[in-house]
Amino acid sequence: MKQTLAPASNLVLVGYGFYLACERIVAVMPMILLGEYDADLHRRARRGSYFTKRLLAEQKRKGGRILDFTRQAKTNSVILMDEGTLVRSPFHPATIVERIETKRDTGNLVVRRDKGKPRRFGGKSETTA
Repeated sequence: MKQTLAPASNLVLVGYGFYLACERIVAVMPMILLGEYDADLHRRARRGSYFTKRLLAEQKRKGGRILDFTRQAKTNSVILMDEGTLVRSPFHPATIVERIETKRDTGNLVVRRDKGKPRRFGGKSETTA
């Protein structure tokens, strides 16, 4: 099967300088649950992240492909790609999903927000409604 590179407009930032093609991302899974500390919530968060940790361990045991985009930072999310590759990311799942949705809506990659104004590659800053 011949693989082609995704156009730069379809890439989304998922790590410190690492980009993935939006259409190849199947799922974004959390490693932790954010929010106030609550004993019951903490127990549920550990159970929720257990699946992701187990998936990583099983992929490692089978010799599958795991890409680490964290640069030794804490892993906050794991991204499942369409060919089965797992990608460890330092960004929170909500951040990655927001970038993918923004990408889908506008066709431009939001790099940084300053006072609610997204800065885009190759264009002027625009305020989102």
